Amino acid sequence: MTMHSPRTETRSLEGWKASVIELSECGSDEIGLDECDGLVDGLVEIAKSPGGAEAIGEAGALVAGLYGKFRAGTEYGLLLQGILDRVCMVPGGHVGLGGIFGAIGIEDGSSDKNAYFALDVVRVVLRHLFLREGELRGSRREILGACYDAMLRVAERNGLSNLA
Repeated sequence: MTMHSPRTETRSLEGWKASVIELSECGSDEIGLDECDGLVDGLVEIAKSPGGAEAIGEAGALVAGLYGKFRAGTEYGLLLQGILDRVCMVPGGHVGLGGIFGAIGIEDGSSDKNAYFALDVVRVVLRHLFLREGELRGSRREILGACYDAMLRVAERNGLSNLA
């Protein structure tokens, strides 16, 4: 990847979406850590802008489309971890987590084909929160509650109650 690749033009929501769409059309051997970092960096900038929480939610559906596209599950996990840790920690950015869940149909069950993606998101954020924080305060507590509630609903709807 060169620095002038369209994949790195992620500072606006439209540019970010174009990058995600381009990546979703790539083979799994073409997506790596540089692309993950670029997407997270761009989404952090978007989250800081007015209407950022809504934009983060809109981005969630596109991120779901990348599920299984990465060379290694580790890279996809880093993308999720970056979004959930860096983006949702922008002041007010935690509101976007609910938007991500809503965008991929977790809350209302309209898109349970993304159930495993949803559970992966929840798994990553819960693991990261517990590894990093001895005590959860403020927005991190809200994120934990939102993740746990969403995980239970998705698992129950999909007969995966043993995962919850």
